[in-house]
Amino acid sequence: MRELTTLKTLEEAQRLVAYLALQAVETNLEDDDGEWVVWILRDEDRDQAREILAEYLKDPDAEKYENAERKVRSVIKEAERLQQKDHTERLRKRWAGSWRHSYPATYIY
Repeated sequence: MRELTTLKTLEEAQRLVAYLALQAVETNLEDDDGEWVVWILRDEDRDQAREILAEYLKDPDAEKYENAERKVRSVIKEAERLQQKDHTERLRKRWAGSWRHSYPATYIY
């Protein structure tokens, strides 16, 4: 894990992290006494992340960064919805009275 940059506000950091995520660059965001440190998780992404950072710093309010935030939020919301649906479906099967779903480890022929 390598430090990419430190930004003054959470909003700036989240916008950069969202854009990096859309470019398949895995990151971690950490609070450091009111400033936000962006970490790159894989060394092989470091050069790409530096190029993106340089472009981002020229115009952090560009539309593509704002769109990245919206897209990442919608992807996260959809993933949470699907996870909840899957969980609900498993509970529904378990409580439907089917012994195969209630006690899957005790299934005997």
